[in-house]
Amino acid sequence: MILGATSISVRVVTTGKTYRATVVGTAPTRDVAVLQLTNASGLQITNLGDSAGVQVGDAVTGVGNAGGDGGTPSAARGAVVALNQALTASDANGQNAERLTGMIETNAPIKPGDSGGPLFDSANHVIGMDTAASAAGRGTPAGFAIPIATAASVADQIEAGQASSTIHLGYPAFLGVSIAANSASRGAQIQSALAGGPAQKAGIGAGDVITSLGGTPIQSGTALRAAITAHRPGQGVAVARLDTTRQGHPATITLIAGPPD
Repeated sequence: MILGATSISVRVVTTGKTYRATVVGTAPTRDVAVLQLTNASGLQITNLGDSAGVQVGDAVTGVGNAGGDGGTPSAARGAVVALNQALTASDANGQNAERLTGMIETNAPIKPGDSGGPLFDSANHVIGMDTAASAAGRGTPAGFAIPIATAASVADQIEAGQASSTIHLGYPAFLGVSIAANSASRGAQIQSALAGGPAQKAGIGAGDVITSLGGTPIQSGTALRAAITAHRPGQGVAVARLDTTRQGHPATITLIAGPPD
């Protein structure tokens, strides 16, 4: 999980070495990211399997950092119980929901912290990438993994620099605001502005309502996030807002690089 991270490090358990990492790109709707480690070489790579050949009943093992405890990776054994599944996954707080499709479902007891870890077949080939788990309304745990062919295809597009509406290269543009849960009927009502951030420097504060960004009318917090995503760090964008007395204030704001999405 790199969502919102201000710094990223990667520790290789077998050697104990830790490397600083930067974000090459992300595909939030596919739950895939590519990181680049600084001054890393000679790392052992894993063997990728054929996720297209996976069948219900195949034995699998989900490996990851269950519970976020670090140390030796955990191993959750089970079997494939269904293919091509769809689900809506969110973080531990029920936020940042994303719709995932084409998933491998397993009864291996995958837990929070396992996300991003490999799903191995019985030959120790990676056939999937752990991404979600659910026990709600089920007699047994359900774990879900992105087929490795899908994850690898997305990673290839990121490495090739092929940005799109679903693939974001590098770090996203950042305005530095949080949106009120019960936002305005017209626009995105600001809950808070990050101290020293672009919005706060432009005079935007709690209770203000952003009505347009970069020429795009803003009707909701979701629309504001989408409008920001369409821009790159360093770009100046025209922002229209209403203050708490509902007086209009146009401004041009330079977006900065924000935490990864």
